[in-house]
Amino acid sequence: MYDSLIFVSINIITVLTAGYWMLVALDTVAGMRSVKILAPEKFREDIRYPKVSIIMTAKDEESTIVRSLRTLQGLDYPVYEVIVVNDRSTDRTLEEILAVRREGMELKVITIYELPDGWVGKNHACYRGYRESSGEILLFTDADVEYNPASLRTAIHYFENQKADHLAVSPVIYGESFLLRLFVQYFLYSFLIYFRPWAGGMGVGAFNMFRREAYERIGTHKVISLRPDEDLQLGRLVKRRGLNQKFASGKKLMSVQWYTSLRQAMRGIEKNAFAGLQYNYLIAIGAISGQLLFFVFPFIAVIILHGWMQISYSIVLILMISVYISHISVFSNSRKYDVLFLPLSAVLFIFVVSRALVKTIFHRGIYWRGTFYSLQDLRKM
Repeated sequence: MYDSLIFVSINIITVLTAGYWMLVALDTVAGMRSVKILAPEKFREDIRYPKVSIIMTAKDEESTIVRSLRTLQGLDYPVYEVIVVNDRSTDRTLEEILAVRREGMELKVITIYELPDGWVGKNHACYRGYRESSGEILLFTDADVEYNPASLRTAIHYFENQKADHLAVSPVIYGESFLLRLFVQYFLYSFLIYFRPWAGGMGVGAFNMFRREAYERIGTHKVISLRPDEDLQLGRLVKRRGLNQKFASGKKLMSVQWYTSLRQAMRGIEKNAFAGLQYNYLIAIGAISGQLLFFVFPFIAVIILHGWMQISYSIVLILMISVYISHISVFSNSRKYDVLFLPLSAVLFIFVVSRALVKTIFHRGIYWRGTFYSLQDLRKM
């Protein structure tokens, strides 16, 4: 009886897994057709170049902000302003910003000394930057993004041609160590499958571009003041309003070293792991179980099972690998042989996310950039 129940369960799991990966593969093939890889373009006579306000937020970014500002200074674009919001930094971030300005770069610098109640730091900083901006187009970005000189005009070409209200562009993300690289690539792979950015409702913290009126229409950062995943939430608000939203790959235009070590990545993922799962325990359990069942077990099943189930899981692995290669080809410059370490990447990802969820639940909140935000407050948004 017990053996029979196990056999039936494995049969059901096999069918569900095969069905899941067929749907994912079909969705990826269809979705990727709508994702444009932006490549540097020359100036065009048929494109209007509106004023762009680039709003960069920074908290304790002394090691990256100068490099990022230099690339903004080198943008080949007719008219733009750069607003840097120094959000309660305790290191030399402000000194580095002011040094760049003294050397001749035009910067509008805002320093925040206290965080008002009801706000997550970055959201408040973005909102303050918006209040000081004058551009028709708003570009929210981070202090660790490095830009190609043609990146802004290329994005504007696409933005204007598509008559978009919002454009989210994914930079190429890189990690220097082997394990960090595997984690970053797998995070991107899993993220794209789960959130399906080609279906709309997507935002990217490194490059979130809005028409001013569209940003104001969705309510600005005020309506998501306590969401640590503010980039995603802005994208969802745009979709709910029925505005014209586009998502593109910026692998040829911009790059960001997301984290400098796996340990730092493990700390960083704590801020939005539970937020991305809507602070819902059942969704969190389902997400971890789904990863184990659909992403890890196939590598074991193809070895221990036989007959039609082994054939099914062989097909599943082909689909998994194909989707992985499709994703990193469009959004990353990573080595394609990293696919050989897909099982290790999956286990590493599950460990990091599970750790983040447990810590968030145990502490009843998150620590982000030196500030504690309780789950009770975060769930209000």
